[in-house]
Amino acid sequence: MTSNPNDVTGDGLALAYRAGARLVDMEFMQFYPWRLISYVTGRMPVQPSSFVAGAVLRNADGERFMPRYDPERGDATTRDIAARAIYTEILEGRGVHGGVRLDLSQAPLEEFIRLNPRVGRYFSDHGLDLATAELILAPEAHFLMGGVVIDENGRTSLPGLLAAGEVSGGSDGGNRLDSNAIPAGQVFGRRAGLAAAADAAARGGAGPGQEAVSRWASRFGRRAGQRAPGSPNGAGSGIDRKDIKRRINDLMLRAAGIRRDGARLAEGVRGAAILEADYLASADGPRDALAAIELENMALVASIVVRAAEFRTESRAAHYRDDYPVRDDAHWFANVYACQDADGQMALTKERIE
Repeated sequence: MTSNPNDVTGDGLALAYRAGARLVDMEFMQFYPWRLISYVTGRMPVQPSSFVAGAVLRNADGERFMPRYDPERGDATTRDIAARAIYTEILEGRGVHGGVRLDLSQAPLEEFIRLNPRVGRYFSDHGLDLATAELILAPEAHFLMGGVVIDENGRTSLPGLLAAGEVSGGSDGGNRLDSNAIPAGQVFGRRAGLAAAADAAARGGAGPGQEAVSRWASRFGRRAGQRAPGSPNGAGSGIDRKDIKRRINDLMLRAAGIRRDGARLAEGVRGAAILEADYLASADGPRDALAAIELENMALVASIVVRAAEFRTESRAAHYRDDYPVRDDAHWFANVYACQDADGQMALTKERIE
């Protein structure tokens, strides 16, 4: 499950990477732990403040399990620990209908509704009783902390390219705080807009070079039936794009989900490379160009995420590896950067945070 709309497919990240910009923190993917999956069909999150107010999570055995994962904070823990705990309970056979139970018996119902007005309205509108309902919660893919490297004014490592909002990275670290995406977009969006105007004025209004435009047009303007370099399948091979998206989703869930390890990440690296080289050259002509671009962007971003996650051999914040379960500040108190090298290949580097 994901909280993101269907049209959020990493296009800005892929465009910036191909243009030569640096990306950072791409291994840190936040999973929102508390999505309500019983009674509702759309997305309906339960707010983390609910657990401060007394709500608790229970597994199929009726155990309040969160203190095992965070003895100090219990159910009111951080998103990364809560998501990993819920996922582990499900994985180890203690889940309830694909999630875990939300127990409101210790929380005043009025306070829960105040903190979760959307949930309260939904149950009231449908004649359901929150006090007796079996509320089941499960994690969902939510927010990528990584993105294009920017300075305080939205300038990237590539002159003339600015970024802001969720396409940018570095401001969240490894574990995004609650409800900061909109103000961050507004602050850096304004700064980036002012900086872009100043840069354009200084440049005299010159647009992108014709060489860059021609290179981009030729990349996605292939004739029907033309095979992309390195692709065993030609364009026009009739591959179902919904199936390709499903393959990418399945690949990322296995390789770069809530819990990771080296073997699954290596499989993800290989799988993403195959998708890029093979399936994504299957445009059937101009009418499918946008679909082909979107799919290629998805595969590229997937490749960057799994490569960065494989590169960071420790567990930190939202990045958890079963084979490296301990945080290693001696070697990994650092940011991981991804960019193209001189040969157009992906290069990963780490720079220690001072």
